[in-house]
Amino acid sequence: MPLPSDRAPNAETAPDAVEDTTMWSLIGQAVESVPPQIPGVDDEAMRLCMTLHCATSLVFYDLSATLRRADAVAAPTLKLLLILYMYGEMESRDLIRLSGMSRAAASALLDKIVGQEMIERRLSERDRRTHIVTLSEKGRTAFVEAFTVYNARERYWAETLTRAERDQLIGLIGKLVNARLDDGNLRRRQ
Repeated sequence: MPLPSDRAPNAETAPDAVEDTTMWSLIGQAVESVPPQIPGVDDEAMRLCMTLHCATSLVFYDLSATLRRADAVAAPTLKLLLILYMYGEMESRDLIRLSGMSRAAASALLDKIVGQEMIERRLSERDRRTHIVTLSEKGRTAFVEAFTVYNARERYWAETLTRAERDQLIGLIGKLVNARLDDGNLRRRQ
C-alpha cells in the first residue's frame, strides 16, 4: 500500500481527486491543504495522528471482517473473552475497565455474552453489590476458535515488517502512549 499522498486536490481536480481518494491517501491531502488555511496547525502532529488512526482503523476493520467471515465471535466480544481467558474469575467492573469500552457499551455487551452462555456471572460472596464473571466452557471454546482465526490474520499484517521493525514500531507506539498516560482525559479511558 503506498504511503499517504502529498498531493492536495484543487478546484479543477476535486471531482476526480475525490473519486480517486481513499481513506489512506486522504492523509497527505489533508496535511497539504489544511495547515496553510489554519494558522498554528502542526502538520507533523496531524500526519502522525491521522496515520495512526487510519492504520488502526484499516487493520481493525480487516481483523473484524476476518472474524465475521469465519462466523466467529465479534471483535469486541473477543476482547472480553481474552481478558477472562487471561485472568480467569474477576469482578465485572474490572473486566469493564480493562475492556477500554465505555461502561454502558461494555455492560450491554457483557449482558449479551452472559445471555449467550459464554460468560458466567454471579453475585460476590464478599460484596453482594458486585458481580463476579468467568468464562464458561462454551466461552473458552469460542475464544480459542476465534482467537486462532484472529491471530492468523494478525500474523498476516505483522509479517510485512521484519522482527526489528515490529519491535521498533511497538517501542515507538509504547513511548507515545506511555508519555501521556498521566493525562486526566486518558485516565478516564484506561
